[in-house]
Amino acid sequence: MSFIRMCFMFLLISVSGLSFSAQSVGEVKSTFVEQMTQNGYITKGQAQEIKNKLITSSDFSVEIQSQGVVKGDDTIQKTVSEHSLLSFSNFLIIAGIFLVVAFFWKSIKNLILQVPAIIYQAVFLSISIFATIYPEKFSSQYAFYVVLFASIMNLVIIGWIAATYSEITEKILGMFKFLEKIGLRPETVLSAWLMVYFGFFAITYQSQLFGFFATIAFSSIFSFVIVSFPGMIGLGQTRNIPAALIVGHLAAFAAFIVMGLQGVATQYTQYFATGIQYYCTLAIGVTLLIQSSFWSKDNRGIYIMAFIALTLVANFFAATINLTATAAIMNILIAIWIIEWVGYVSFSAGALAGLLFSGVSLIGLGIFIDKYSAPILTALTTTM
Repeated sequence: MSFIRMCFMFLLISVSGLSFSAQSVGEVKSTFVEQMTQNGYITKGQAQEIKNKLITSSDFSVEIQSQGVVKGDDTIQKTVSEHSLLSFSNFLIIAGIFLVVAFFWKSIKNLILQVPAIIYQAVFLSISIFATIYPEKFSSQYAFYVVLFASIMNLVIIGWIAATYSEITEKILGMFKFLEKIGLRPETVLSAWLMVYFGFFAITYQSQLFGFFATIAFSSIFSFVIVSFPGMIGLGQTRNIPAALIVGHLAAFAAFIVMGLQGVATQYTQYFATGIQYYCTLAIGVTLLIQSSFWSKDNRGIYIMAFIALTLVANFFAATINLTATAAIMNILIAIWIIEWVGYVSFSAGALAGLLFSGVSLIGLGIFIDKYSAPILTALTTTM
């Protein structure tokens, strides 16, 4: 998203700071994006996403004159009024309001606390849902970002309500206890609902970001999660169901690849491409890495064969249909697996032997990657 914001800044500069013959704002923006694409700064997919989000139909009705003055009433008046909010005088007024509020904060705080929480929750949720449905009412220019914020706030406020009225929440969840009898835990159902929720926004707003969120929710159905700690990121499973996780993600991959090859619904699947290639690959690869490790005892041989086979398949698809991200992630994970086993076998022969053999292996692997990774990657991406 930072990339799109950068391009948007360039678009503003191109529209406001240069001289043009009589052209519409939309034409100038489109020309600029096409030039960025031709010069190799952005890909065609990124260019299309920028056009979808930053160029509206109203831009083609606003004309730029040779003096660089933009004609058009509503759009320009709105732009001027938005920029006027950043004036120094308004800054002083806002700062003064904050100081006055700080002076009366104790009284204001007591007044706020006397209002029932459900009132705030209802008001905030109503505003959030309204912003989700009608983002252009808040800002036509930044409608996507309004939806992004509002869609997340919907979930936050619902979570706030559920935590505030935990007894009612538990009773509602108790009504769906029967789902656990068929293997559907509450978190599984919630993940499925989030997948549909973010998937709807991904398709509606043609956004890979929402598509990535939907993919995360999909992986959560099979218990795969990524959590962050200070200075550390953890990847793993909340439940030990590796076979289901691998099969489920492989099914998603297969559907994605088949639909891409057949040209079926590619206008929709493209919004989930990043999530599938990166997040789903991590889910499969990390699960295989864990199950193929020396400390794993359950069906380790089967998982080792599956790990090697899927890595080879990923490299094949990197050469045929350009799934280079998937191949790169699998190659990194299997390299970690090799290093892990080399260290285990080496140190089994003794500490000194382990240090020597592991050190030599790491040096050899580093030299191999340094010399041959680029040619291999080039060969993969240029084949067929």
